[in-house]
Amino acid sequence: MNKTNLPANHINPEIIQKGNLNAHNTLGFAKVENIFSASSAKNKCATKIPTKHGTIIIATIKHGFARNGMDITVSTGNNTPLITDQIARLELNGKEIETANIGEKVGICLVNTRLRKIKRVLTRMAMGS
Repeated sequence: MNKTNLPANHINPEIIQKGNLNAHNTLGFAKVENIFSASSAKNKCATKIPTKHGTIIIATIKHGFARNGMDITVSTGNNTPLITDQIARLELNGKEIETANIGEKVGICLVNTRLRKIKRVLTRMAMGS
């Protein structure tokens, strides 16, 4: 545990909320609620699009849709991009789905992004504001 009593594999939700994070591409937009890493994600994704780090975004689809294999960008509320990556796997209520639609709160497993990279950028942003 760290100073915020969160496991090291989670990002402080206050920082996510302060950054007003969104996940988007040309076909959809989602509001980010949580970001963490999970070693089980690497195993679940191994059969389709292997993930290197197991970084998971929990987000609610607000417009359009998201689909496995699509590129996705995570940005702040003022459209400052943090990362762009590919969706390795989508989950709804613990079950894999191919497409996430409006209103669904889903887990989005990313292919290449390390959690520590997102943490580093968000922490710098939080300290600078």
